[in-house]
Order: sequence, then structure tokens, then C-alpha cells
Amino acid sequence: MRSGVLLGKGTRSIKIYLRRVQKSKLFWPTPCHRTTILAPAEVFAIAARFHHYRCQDNNSDDDIVCAGSAKSAPGTITIGHMTAEVYNTSMNIAVFGATGHVGSLVVEKLLAGGHNVSAFTHGTHHFADNTRLRIIPGDIHKSEDIEKALHDTEAIISCLGSWHTPTKDILTAAMTSIVPIAEKQGIKRIISLTGSAACAPGDHLSMIDRFNRSMLSLIAPKILKDGEAHIRLLAESTLEWTVIRSPVMTNKNDANYRLDMNSPSPLATIPRAAVVAALVDSLEDTRFIGAAPHIHR
Repeated sequence: MRSGVLLGKGTRSIKIYLRRVQKSKLFWPTPCHRTTILAPAEVFAIAARFHHYRCQDNNSDDDIVCAGSAKSAPGTITIGHMTAEVYNTSMNIAVFGATGHVGSLVVEKLLAGGHNVSAFTHGTHHFADNTRLRIIPGDIHKSEDIEKALHDTEAIISCLGSWHTPTKDILTAAMTSIVPIAEKQGIKRIISLTGSAACAPGDHLSMIDRFNRSMLSLIAPKILKDGEAHIRLLAESTLEWTVIRSPVMTNKNDANYRLDMNSPSPLATIPRAAVVAALVDSLEDTRFIGAAPHIHR
């Protein structure tokens, strides 16, 4: 996502992003079609008062949404010919694998962020009652269950995994149904998760990559095949997809991370909290649309 505000000299780096909206729905990709230069005091005034707000250019019919760096507060602010008012940018998000170690934390983080969540569950769940949470019990192999979960959805996060399953094809089976249903319903953004050894189309494998992949192919060949096949399904779709490739996760409570296209060491680990943060952040981070970045500490 491109920055929509330029800061004057000597200012701290406060990013304010612009997102196109229409009828309260976000559309992807989200280019900025106007850049406004603000003085330092004006930037801090916005950052201090707003997290999500609508900016109406009084000289134009274009309506844009800005996301700042501080919590929202009621009220309006006018800077030059720009008028800003609080605006609710919560999204309707479907989470698959919602009862897993990662998925359950993703659901909690989305709810804490004010989003509406449709949690696709298999078996029991332990979510507390929440008016913004919709539980969708279902079977990932049944397209009718997936269609129900994707009803009135704006974005998808998949935390599915094939470990400890008899068929070892959960990611592929899910995307076989999710992709065409999402395309049919006009859902664009989807973020998924797989292991760091999985290859994506266009990868140039280093010696480390080859070693990592060969080790997993010996230990769990079906898991590797499933991860790679689901990436190919997404790459061949019209969706704006991102697949985060993760090494072994730990329970360390550290949400710091970075994403890039460089493979981690075969011995690398990542805190689960960091993976959760990356999945949720990727809803608005457009740097890796159409790519499968690796996550690092």
C-alpha cells in the first residue's frame, strides 16, 4: 500500500495510507490517487486524533479513506481543502482453520481490531460469544460449506494445515473450492499459510532451499506436495493472493517479524504470535500480492 501523505522536512515517519472505498467496501488493489503535503503540526494533529477516518477533498468528488497511526476518536478535522471525519473501515473476513493454534489467535486479533469474522470450524471451538463473530461449522471438502462461510465476505485468511490429518491434502482441497467460489462472489484478497520448504512458481532455489525441501520431502512428502499445490492454485487464479511461508513455530510471545523472498535457515524458528501478526497485517500490506514471502524474526 502506498503512502498518501508526504511529511515536511525534519518530521518523524508517520505513515497515513489512502484506500479507495465504495459503499463501505474496500477494493483491491488500493492505489492512492492523490498525495497531499502536510506540515508537521498538521500530520501530528491527524495522527493524534485518528486511526481510521474519511478524507473528503472539497475540490473533488473523489472519496478516500486514510489509516493513521493512532486510535480513532469521534469528530472531524479540516486541513486546507481536506476535511477528515471518523469512518469505520472494519471488514468482513472469513478465517479457515479457525480452531487451530494459529487460526484461533488470528480470529482473536481480528475481533480485537474491530473486524467481523466468519470462523470456519471443524469440531469443537472455545470462542467466547461475540456479536461480530459468526461460527461456521463445516467440512473443508464440501464446497457448500465453504460457500456458506464466504457469504458476504470481503477477504479470506487461511490458517489450514495438513499435519495430523489422514489425507494430507487439506490446503489443496480447500483452495480447489475456495478459489472458484471467491472469484464468483467477487472476493479479491486472500492470505494463506504454509511451510518454508514449499516452492512457489518462479522460485530460484539456492542450496539452502534444496536442502530444506529435500529434508521435508523425506519426512513428510505429502505435506510438501499439498503446500506447493495450493500455491499453484492461487497463482493460477484471478485473486490477489499472498502465501506466507513459515518455518517451525514457537510459543514465544514476540510479534516482531519481517517478510522477504529470502529463504530461512533449515534450523530457523518463528514465534507463532509473529505469524499471526503477519497474516492479519497482510490484509492491508500490498507489497506481496501475487507472491509467497518467507517470514523471519
